[in-house]
Amino acid sequence: MVRDESTQAEVERLAINAIDLVWSDDSAARDIEDPFDPEFAQRFIAESVARLANADDVMLRALRAASRSAEGTNVDAFHGLVEFMQNADDLGTTDVRIALDLSGERWR
Repeated sequence: MVRDESTQAEVERLAINAIDLVWSDDSAARDIEDPFDPEFAQRFIAESVARLANADDVMLRALRAASRSAEGTNVDAFHGLVEFMQNADDLGTTDVRIALDLSGERWR
């Protein structure tokens, strides 16, 4: 998608604002409206990764522990995906988009 610089800057501003709300655990994060824009999503994810990469060791240890705990609760390897789709169906969603990272690397 080709955008002018001001539109691109606005998409980036919205993504940064959204991650600021999420990262600071602000209750306003519940009101973030997803624009379903690939560039917004990419910027949001990139900023999330950057912030996690710069997180202190305590937070990283907590995230790793939470990840290990969550892995142990799923009987089915695809339970999270099934739950996601069930929730979408419950909400009357008619379209679901899923991105797969097939690089073979996993966050540790």
